[in-house]
Amino acid sequence: MKALPKKILLSMMDGISAPLVSTCFGNFCPIFMIHRVYEGGNGGHGHSTAYLSQCLQHLRAKKYNIFSLAELAQLIELKEEVPKRSVVFTTDDGFIDQAQLGGALFSQYDAPMTFFLISSFLDRQIWPWDDQVKYIINSTKRSSIDTFYPSGDRLNVNLAFTQRERKTVYELIWSTLKKQTQSRVYDWLPKLFDAAEVEPPGKIPDDYLPMQWSDAQKLINDGHSVAPHTKTHRILSQLDDSDSRSEILGSIETLANRLNGASNLFAYPTGRAIDYGSREIDVLKNAGIQAAVSTTAGAVGASSPQFELPRYPLPTNLNTFIQYLGAFEFLRSRWG
Repeated sequence: MKALPKKILLSMMDGISAPLVSTCFGNFCPIFMIHRVYEGGNGGHGHSTAYLSQCLQHLRAKKYNIFSLAELAQLIELKEEVPKRSVVFTTDDGFIDQAQLGGALFSQYDAPMTFFLISSFLDRQIWPWDDQVKYIINSTKRSSIDTFYPSGDRLNVNLAFTQRERKTVYELIWSTLKKQTQSRVYDWLPKLFDAAEVEPPGKIPDDYLPMQWSDAQKLINDGHSVAPHTKTHRILSQLDDSDSRSEILGSIETLANRLNGASNLFAYPTGRAIDYGSREIDVLKNAGIQAAVSTTAGAVGASSPQFELPRYPLPTNLNTFIQYLGAFEFLRSRWG
């Protein structure tokens, strides 16, 4: 094997504890997260269908096992060894491009993917708060915004930047909101629209459209998995007991009522270790959920915590993706 770049190996180790390495690296499976999917050339956000096709072609050519998350969760539940050279793909939220572009492409390669859905988003009752913030920052013509967060803390940001540089401003507001109580976040958004002098759209903009429930059912019929991702995508640890429970159980119930064959899996909104806790895990267990995924980096194997399965963001180019796979094989050879 060619020498792997140090930064790739270090990124593989990020978030992986020594005990996890020793128990999981005999055989393990990385879970990759895909966000948005687009067609065409430059300018899209997320992953292009051309790039995803290259990834899938590489995996098939190298005879990797592309598992569904449900299959991986079953192995973990039974404490059975994960087959070598295995990968899993997931995607969160329920955007239309994820189903109509991502799902269709993965079906072409007979590759299952798990889709985690925000139930009220598909019902078109809400437009996820974090995407509304992104829309406001990208749309405002103001050079600054001066208002207050739901907590009462001052929000004062300079927007005299390019659209690319505004991403940093969005991430600042997004990360601050995640640390605050989430009970009032949707009620607060009109204040941000007003402070930014952005007219709230009458309907969800085309760039942020959710899939239809019929799209979700087709995904299941085509061999993919569809599972809950809360009702409104609020950070569970920043809600009281009642609201956290309602977010989880409401999404489970809606998917059960709307779909034939929804999976008993779950994804925590934003998925950091501080975004959920034992309270949420207990609710999931009592609701009959089999496993849940986070966004913490790490390898998944027979001894992985069933309700805190780690995931990696899918790299943005083929060379890096191949290097990641090579790093997994290298680490397995060292600790297997």
